[in-house]
Amino acid sequence: MQNNKKPVRYIMILVVALVILFVIQPVITSYFVLGKQKQDVKKEDNTKEEIFRLNAEVNSLEDKYQECIKDKDSYKIKMEEYLDKSNVCEGKLGNAEGMSFSCKKELDSIKRKFEDSEGELEDVKKNLEDVKKELSDCKKGIDEEYDKLAKSSADTLCCLQRFYDSDIDSYDVKDNKIICIKGGKNKISC
Repeated sequence: MQNNKKPVRYIMILVVALVILFVIQPVITSYFVLGKQKQDVKKEDNTKEEIFRLNAEVNSLEDKYQECIKDKDSYKIKMEEYLDKSNVCEGKLGNAEGMSFSCKKELDSIKRKFEDSEGELEDVKKNLEDVKKELSDCKKGIDEEYDKLAKSSADTLCCLQRFYDSDIDSYDVKDNKIICIKGGKNKISC
């Protein structure tokens, strides 16, 4: 009777070990996957903060650009007004020469300011283009990082699910969620 109990005991120990393996193994795997995903989310949050900062800088430069355009138009109008005043002054006699000199001096000052504002306008345009390019590069980098994160997470998650359903061979991302499927365009690597 003692010999009959030994095989049953070994079978029971084997069954308990397999149950523990199938219950604990997914929990441990999930714990490590969640840790990696938390790190990836933190990295994505830092990138989003950088995009927010760059967007704020772009908005600031665009506002400055608009101010320069307004100043340019204002100086242009003043320049035309003083040019008209200068022409009127030249036609008068007596004190007209003094007045004309004053108007010409003011016109020269406005012309210099106008030329300076055009230089500033070009600098602002250049800075705006640089920031827009930097923002575009940053967005491209985020898209690439998002695709890598999705692929890495999908491989981990879908390979786990493949253990229970062998038909799973690919994944899809919908509403920022990974869906394990069969026959999709994004293949998994287990």
